[in-house]
Amino acid sequence: MIEGGYRFILEGKDTVNNTSRAESPVFILRTGTEDFSIACDQPAISPNNDSVIDTAVFNLKATRPEEIVNQKITIKNESGKEIRILSSGKFSASMIWDGKESSGQTAPDGKYFYSAEILYQSSQNPKIENNFIFIDTQAPICTIAVSDSVFSPNNDGNKETIIINQQKKTGGINEQLDQLTGEILKDGKIIRKLTWKGNIPPSLSWNGKDQNNDDAPEGTYNYRLAARDSAGNKSETISASFVLVRAFEKAALALSAAAFAPGSRENGGITVTPSLSSSDYFSKRLDYAADASGAKFLIKEDNKLVAWEFRGLDNTGKKLPDGVYYIFSKALMQNGNAPESPSQILLIDSAFPQVKIITSPQYFSPDNDGVDDLLSIGLNISDNLGIASWQAFIFRRHDNLPQNLYAYRSNEYIFMKYSGNSATNACFAWDGKSPEGNMVESANDYLLFTEAIDNAGNKSQESAGITVDVLVERLADGRLKIIINSINFRLDSARLEGNYQKTLDRLCYILGKFPEYNIKIIGHTSSEGTLARNRILSRERAEAVYRYLVKSDVHPGRLAFEGKGPDEPFISPENTEEDRRKNRRVEFFLNKIR
Repeated sequence: MIEGGYRFILEGKDTVNNTSRAESPVFILRTGTEDFSIACDQPAISPNNDSVIDTAVFNLKATRPEEIVNQKITIKNESGKEIRILSSGKFSASMIWDGKESSGQTAPDGKYFYSAEILYQSSQNPKIENNFIFIDTQAPICTIAVSDSVFSPNNDGNKETIIINQQKKTGGINEQLDQLTGEILKDGKIIRKLTWKGNIPPSLSWNGKDQNNDDAPEGTYNYRLAARDSAGNKSETISASFVLVRAFEKAALALSAAAFAPGSRENGGITVTPSLSSSDYFSKRLDYAADASGAKFLIKEDNKLVAWEFRGLDNTGKKLPDGVYYIFSKALMQNGNAPESPSQILLIDSAFPQVKIITSPQYFSPDNDGVDDLLSIGLNISDNLGIASWQAFIFRRHDNLPQNLYAYRSNEYIFMKYSGNSATNACFAWDGKSPEGNMVESANDYLLFTEAIDNAGNKSQESAGITVDVLVERLADGRLKIIINSINFRLDSARLEGNYQKTLDRLCYILGKFPEYNIKIIGHTSSEGTLARNRILSRERAEAVYRYLVKSDVHPGRLAFEGKGPDEPFISPENTEEDRRKNRRVEFFLNKIR
């Protein structure tokens, strides 16, 4: 038979020819199977009343929908328990599930199976089973962390990229369908965007390029990771800020001096002052000393940008050898830059200058007699790394002063001075006069102090004695005159004391050169004390000298003496102790015997 509508007719006739007829309602004959399908518009729903995929729509298709007299969708949980039935007494092309159980409670998160069946007039009852849907009300959980707070993509090879570590918590419902978006943001504007499905790489490296692969501008950035699952649940995580810097800082270094003498007590050290054009991202500083061969020595490591004192040691406390060094500083910045300062030359010299003094003759006699009138002063001053300056000072000797340059410069008048600013090997001829024209004093000892300072500040001192002979002055009247103020007497006494013997013995020697002369000894005093006492004292002192000369084999017949007290001062008026010292003298006048 062919498909179609049919009736069943029953007719009857009895023996007397009475007839009857009964006719059934029309019924349909179907010989084939009806087509039936169901599809859900969402793989998962999140019935949390946020208006985002809160419900699932089941879409049904069937042949001869007008012949359907009932349809039903049954929803079960994973354990097979029926939780909800959706039904209709006629065909409905769509049925909506709001995620609730029959009790009206929202079904918990999980996997749910749904089956569908329909009933035709023909009593066909096709069914579809084992489809599933998820209820998921939890958004994906993501975490992110940036590797640093600053980076510098400026092609110097340091911190060219910033690493963004990211992670999505696994075990979520239907997580292979999660949609994830990573965005580099500056002031809320998307600079670069990346997308993934299901999972994300554990880290990504950003090189400072925007979406068009152009350099992104300097400034502060964030990374945002947005996730959306198949149920419409969304999450968003934003990183801590990080800074993109392209500019290079400039480093500089200054030294308080160009040379350093580790052994000098006057030189505590060299002040090293590092600086940066910007210290915003300063992390650490490394200061180096490089020698002439290029070998580098770390001399300071510090996480502060401050001046410090270099004392000729490396960072381990080891002394650097003497020599020329190039001092420079390298800064390590948080942004990856490592600016290096121009080098500054520093001379390290622990050796002291070499100073040698030679004087001649032994007895210096600048009295214009043509014999030993000039003193030859030989100075040899040298240093391996150069002499910065030298000075030579001549002072009259004082036995009551410490015999060093400092004591003499603090207390005594500088009689003569020579100086230079480089190594020298020279000889000077000195006529015994000061720059003011003053002549050295007869029979006095003088000291020559020479001080040399090398280019590193090392200082050396040497000294030599100068003995001024008994000077014989030729007067206009033909007489010879000798003035000696270095013969010492006890206070208010005619008793000789001190180093008088050396002076008087030399006088005897000089007088022996003039046997044809008689000698008059005259004593003088300063104006201190009474006039009468000074006249007596000056005569007694002249007599004491007379007696010493006689004892030293000078014929008494050639000698005479007298005292003049303060009547004929050598210096007038007497304003200082030095004036009084010069006035306290013994003079010798030599008259030729006729």
